[in-house]
Amino acid sequence: MAATMEVLIMGNPHIDFRYTHRVDGKGFVLDTRDLKTELGGLSLGDPTVVRYVSDVMRRALEELAAGSNLTPPMEDADV
Repeated sequence: MAATMEVLIMGNPHIDFRYTHRVDGKGFVLDTRDLKTELGGLSLGDPTVVRYVSDVMRRALEELAAGSNLTPPMEDADV
């Protein structure tokens, strides 16, 4: 999912996205409106910003999976 969000954000920095992922009562929210505020003018289309957001999302999803009966996501594994 992180790779999907990475592509969506990079290709559409003018669109606000909100992604919520919940597992066993715990959750993670990625809201590009919050990111835009925190970045203070940096574009969400900037490859460095997109990569950072993707890394944060991957870690959050792995932590959610580790605390549940789910297997950590493999879709974004570097091959």
